Amino acid sequence: MEIAIAAVLACFSLAIVAFPLLVARRRGEALGETSQPTVQITGAALEFQGIRESIQTLQLDYELGKVTPEQYHEQLQSYRLAAADALRRQGQEPPSSITAPETSVEATDR
Repeated sequence: MEIAIAAVLACFSLAIVAFPLLVARRRGEALGETSQPTVQITGAALEFQGIRESIQTLQLDYELGKVTPEQYHEQLQSYRLAAADALRRQGQEPPSSITAPETSVEATDR
């Protein structure tokens, strides 16, 4: 009798542990079958994204005191001009069937 109860509890415990893993695996397979189309990013859009990340890094460096205010403003202005140029070139490139979501660059001057 004790062995039967222990076997039932062991099976129950195994089922509780295995069920979430099996469900997650099935969801992963289902997602793989219905994957969304990839977004084609143009060269100018990719360049703009890089400039945007550089601005965020510059802001963090400024907040941490690694960059002087003069260096910050000078570099920020340079990044803004490069971003404007990339956006201008992005507008001249032929549009693709799938567009990336719009992003905005917000920079705060101190």
